[in-house]
Amino acid sequence: MIESFNSVAGRSMVAADTAVDLGHIRGFILDDCARRVDALHIDGHGRGAHVVHWAAISSFGADAVMVRTAADILPATGDREVGTVNGGLAAIGKRVLTTEGFAAGTVEDVQFDPMTGLITEIVTDQGIVDVKRLRSIGSYAAVIDAVEWSAPSIDDIRR
Repeated sequence: MIESFNSVAGRSMVAADTAVDLGHIRGFILDDCARRVDALHIDGHGRGAHVVHWAAISSFGADAVMVRTAADILPATGDREVGTVNGGLAAIGKRVLTTEGFAAGTVEDVQFDPMTGLITEIVTDQGIVDVKRLRSIGSYAAVIDAVEWSAPSIDDIRR
């Protein structure tokens, strides 16, 4: 089953060992290449924000995301985590540019595999982008490989 960032936002994070609600999912921290989810942003802002790393997630249910213990919730540290919780590196709402410098829409959602954290598709206001085309997501834009275009053959034109 594939999940999306928009459908998961707001879902509870629960510690499996104590059944304590630890907060709600506010965002997703991606790896440097934006190919997988590295961590989930739980309630809080800036340096006061908390995250849980993907490896600490024990299950990803429709009603709650489970972590082993409350100790798995950590303060946001590092440029990528802090940049994402502050909104600068968040994927949703990010403009999309091709490697040739052309606008290709705005990210509306991101699809991912809840078992592995691997990103499967980027949903933009101009359609779906295969994750294989994604180069990076930074503070300015998400960059995707330009689609190669070839002129139609004479046979295609005659049809």
